[in-house]
Amino acid sequence: MDFSGSKKRYPLLVLLWILAFGLLYLLSLYQYLLFHTAAELFSIVIAGCIFILSWNSRRFFENGYFHVLGAAYLF
Repeated sequence: MDFSGSKKRYPLLVLLWILAFGLLYLLSLYQYLLFHTAAELFSIVIAGCIFILSWNSRRFFENGYFHVLGAAYLF
């Protein structure tokens, strides 16, 4: 396997994360309500992703704990 493409994208990915956090910091200084709304929307997206992951993996796990956790994150 050739992983040379992922090595080339790593600095770009780090730069994008630094830029995103820098913009969020500047946004928090400028208008806190907009920053808080963006942070809440980000947490909703993450919770939805956790639910989708638990829902699509239900056939691989016999224990129901992961399903309950996914449903809890949905609500």
